[in-house]
Formats: sequence, C-alpha cells, structure tokens
Amino acid sequence: MALAFCGDEGNSTAYNVDHGVLNNGCFVDALNVVPHVFLLFITFPILFIGWGSQSSKVHIHHSTWLHFPGHNLRWILTFILLFVLVCEIAEGIVSDGVSESRHLHLYMPAGMAFLAAITSVIYYHNIETSNFPKLLIALLFYWTLAFITKTIKFVKFCDNGVGFSQLRFCLTGLLVALYGMLLAVEINVIRVRRYVFFKTPKEVKPPEDLQDLGVRFLQPFVNLLSKGTYWWMNTFIKTAHKKPIDLKTIGKLPIAMRALTNYVRLNEAFEAQKTKILGVFFISSQEFLSNAYVLAVLLFFALLLQRTFLQASYYVAIETGINLRGAIQTKIYNKIMQLSTSNMSMGEMTAGQICNLVAIDTNQLMWFFFLCPNLWAMPVQIIVGVLLLYYLLGISALIGAAVIIVLAPVQYFVATKLSQAQRSTLEYSNERLKKTNEMLRGIKLLKLYAWEHIFHSSVEETRQKEMTSLKSFALYTSIS
Repeated sequence: MALAFCGDEGNSTAYNVDHGVLNNGCFVDALNVVPHVFLLFITFPILFIGWGSQSSKVHIHHSTWLHFPGHNLRWILTFILLFVLVCEIAEGIVSDGVSESRHLHLYMPAGMAFLAAITSVIYYHNIETSNFPKLLIALLFYWTLAFITKTIKFVKFCDNGVGFSQLRFCLTGLLVALYGMLLAVEINVIRVRRYVFFKTPKEVKPPEDLQDLGVRFLQPFVNLLSKGTYWWMNTFIKTAHKKPIDLKTIGKLPIAMRALTNYVRLNEAFEAQKTKILGVFFISSQEFLSNAYVLAVLLFFALLLQRTFLQASYYVAIETGINLRGAIQTKIYNKIMQLSTSNMSMGEMTAGQICNLVAIDTNQLMWFFFLCPNLWAMPVQIIVGVLLLYYLLGISALIGAAVIIVLAPVQYFVATKLSQAQRSTLEYSNERLKKTNEMLRGIKLLKLYAWEHIFHSSVEETRQKEMTSLKSFALYTSIS
C-alpha cells in the first residue's frame, strides 16, 4: 500500500496548486504542522539543557514556585485540547481507511499538535517552578501561529461547503476556539504581571508556606494535574512504607488550613451575617460515535473524569468540614475563657456539656459538610437516571420510579427512627461524659469511701444504653 503525506493514487491532484496553495487541503494541513514543529524545536533544547539544573526541578520546598494568572484555566483548556486532538487523530485514521493509499496529512498534524500540547504544558510548568517568565514568549508565538493556521483551515472548510455534519469541521472549530482561549490566557499573564515586553515586571513573592521547611502539605500550591492525582504525595507515601509516620514527618499545616486562620474567617463571616440580619471525505459525527472502539474509549475517559471530579469534590467537602470544626472549637474555647465560675457552680453549664460541644457537636457539623453535597446531587442523579431509563426502556422505567415513590413512606418511617436513634445516642453520650467527668473530678473522694464500683456500674449502664442506641442506629442505617 502506497504511503505519502498527501497520498499516492496515480494522479497529481493531491499536489495541484493551480487554484492557489491555500485551496489545496494537503498544503493547509502541512501548514498546520509548522507551529507545532516550531514549539518542539524551541522548547526541547531549553527543557533538556535545564533538566539538570536546580532551577528546573520541582522540589518539595521550591522557593520560587509561583502560579501565574489563569493557571487552572490553562490546565483545563490543555486537557480539553488533548481530548479534542485525540478525537481528530482517531477521525483521521478512520477517514484514511477508505483510501487505497495512506494520507498522512489526515492525522499526522493532529499527532504533532498532541505532542506539542503536552510539551507546552510541561514547558509552562517548568517556567512556573523556576519563576523565569521571559520564556513565555515562546508560548505566545506558538499559540498565535496555531490559532492563525487553524483559522485558515476552518475558513477553507467553510468556503468548500464542509459543515456541521462532518466531524472534522466540528473538531477544527473547537480547536480554533481552544487555541484562541489559550492565546488570551497567555496575553493576560503578560499583561497582568507585565512580563516579556515590559521593562519593569510586577514583582510577586512565592507563597509564605513554601518558605517554611516544616510545611509538607502542598495541595494548595501544586499544579492542577498534581492536585487531581495527588502526585505530590508520592514522596510522603514512599517514606510511610519505609518507617512509621510521626508528627515530624507529617509536618505543619499551611497557614490557610490552621484553626486560627479559619477562626478569623469564620468570625468575620459571623459578624458580617449579624450585620446582614440588621439591615477531502469526512465521516459524520454519527458514524464516528457508532464505532465500538470509539465508544469504549469515550466510556473509559468518562469514568476516569467522573472518579477524578468525585474525589476532588470529596476533598473540598472534607477540607471545609475539618476547617469549620477547628474554627468552631477555637470559638468555643474563647467563649469558655470568658465564662464566670458562677455559671459552672449553678449548673447552667457543666463540664460534660462543654466536652460534648467540643468533641461531639463540632463533629456533627463536620459530617454535615461531608454529606451535604448529596442534598443536591442525589435528586439530580435520580432525575437523570429515570430519564435515561425512560429513553432506553420506555414506560417500564416510569413504573419502576412509581414503585420508589410508593415506598417513600417506608423510607420516611426509617428516617424518623434513624433520627430518634441518633438523638438518643447523643443524649446517652452526653450523660456518660457527664458521669465520667464527675468521677474524675471526685476521684479522691471515691477512693476514700470505696465507691468505685458504684460509679463504675453507673457509667457502664449508661454505656450499654449508648451501645444499644448505636446498634439501632446502625440497623436503621443498613435498612435505609
């Protein structure tokens, strides 16, 4: 089988430029290779030369580690760009299958673009970690050239009558938009920080936490890919395999996650709330999606994205709950320091109640933040699931949904019992802590009169009631 960039089918039409070079599809595809070759030619020497230097390596405490404006947006656009380029490569390979010879121009430019996109994000990551923004000029030229060449290709598609029914037209339009947005992000970085063309760039200091060798929690400071995959924890995990983890290994928390910082934020929000109270031949999209291999790849990426976003959602919810618990515990501590002894002696506030506030009630608020995303996620999942089932199964899906609605009173009954069991568990826990605290405060008197077994029996009885209530809670939870 013949192999050529423009194909070799016994005629020279593929290389015909009588109507202008830009009207030749193969030449336009070759023109689209130029920006990617330019970027690879410029960046590879820089990356390889700087690979062994300290300024190009990402250390745990990189003193020059900065995030330029639009950091997360750039990574998201790059991920989308890579996905669209994979689709373009697949479309080119499938389209090339109908020809007798191989037309490399159908998928080779997309392959080069895919390699250049990966190189661009690696190059950008090294610029951030080394804090050498003058190198951004290479990316600025690359996005400009890629946007121009891809726009020329899109315009020629429009002139030749290629429309939305062809997948390549849609992919080219998406690539024009993505390259344009990446170019806008690059221009915005240069404009905001006054880099490259400005004589006096804006000085930005690295995060204070990165200057502290005791801080090892780097989730807020790493790039988006490392955040999503927790790649920055590899060193920590390897250390944990070799020896037990202690507080020194874990290190200090960043300033933004400390209880005092979150207490200040909570107090400001609390005070603000009080104030508020006052006042060529192209396959169609349908043909492309009917390919079993394409559907398998799309399903794989869909599941991968689902789990990635789900883990990110869990992380945000858990971090918020933990920060809130630390802030509220600090606020309770400050309030306790202001209480007079008369409140304690008159029984208005006991030590057991204070322990419950600090240990149990704050945990309940923390768990609320852990689970509150389900308040909106579960109804959306149910509605979307019923609609998809109705689309696939018809009226049978509605019958199944009706059965769920009929069983709603049973669920309400179980939820009521669950709430009662949880309430009784909290009451018994409060009583147990109160008795335990009284026993510890009067331990000398208990020893003097040999009353240990009496208080032991009382605490044990309360604990048994608490365990019975917890078993009921677990039973109703399993039923629900």
